[in-house]
Formats: sequence, C-alpha cells, structure tokens
Amino acid sequence: MIACAGGVVCAVWFGDATDGQRGGAVGVALSFFCLFVGPSVAADALYGPTPEALELPEPGKGTSDVQQVNKTRKPHITNVQNAVTAMLDRSSLENRYLAASSVISTLTWGFGDWVASALGAPPA
Repeated sequence: MIACAGGVVCAVWFGDATDGQRGGAVGVALSFFCLFVGPSVAADALYGPTPEALELPEPGKGTSDVQQVNKTRKPHITNVQNAVTAMLDRSSLENRYLAASSVISTLTWGFGDWVASALGAPPA
C-alpha cells in the first residue's frame, strides 16, 4: 500500500500521470511475493511440535496403564492443538492483509493515473 501511494506521489512530483500506476504494479508484485514465499501453515503443522508419547498400551494391559498413557498424552495433544490454532489464526490474519493489499494495489495499478491527474500530475 505504501508502494501505491509512493507511485502516485512520484507521478505528481517528478513524472506524468501515467507514472501513478507504477506503484500499484509494485504493490501487486509484493503481494504475490508474500503469497508464494510466505510461511506455509501446512509445513508448520507437519514440522511443528509433535507429541512424543502417543503410543497406545499393548493389548492385554490393565486399565491403570491406559490411564497412565492418557495422562502423558493429554499435555502433548493440548500443545499440538494450541500450536495448530495459533498457526490458523496467523494464516487468517495474513490472508486478510494479503487480500487488502492485492485489491488496493490492483485498483492503483488500474486507476493510479486518474488519482495522479486529480492531484496535479501533468498529463502524459
């Protein structure tokens, strides 16, 4: 979004109205860069915290063994659930910012020359 404003400002101060679109093009490129190079939630879930004691008791073991496994299992499962929840929250926030920057950049790319003309940039 800063690139969009920068393109319009540069068009007003240094160039002509058509230069107002360049900031939008840069903004779209940066949005795509963030989309494709950004962290992957699936990779975080795959390589994130893993429970180490999730083995089930062998068949024929008593209920006390099952209860012991469940006690050691619960904190690990809770940690994994918390990590996945945090990753999904981060992903949702990133998607909202990415959508906003993509829309604003695309509109600036399409109509930045009009904005620059309205702000006093000389016509091309």
